[in-house]
Amino acid sequence: PAGRPSFVSDQMIALAASVVNACQTQTGVAT
Repeated sequence: PAGRPSFVSDQMIALAASVVNACQTQTGVAT
């Protein structure tokens, strides 16, 4: 993503995405 801090690694982004996806699945939010 544009403007992403260099200290944010792809692994961190993947982890955050998986957490968000899990939360959305539990709450039924599909945004």
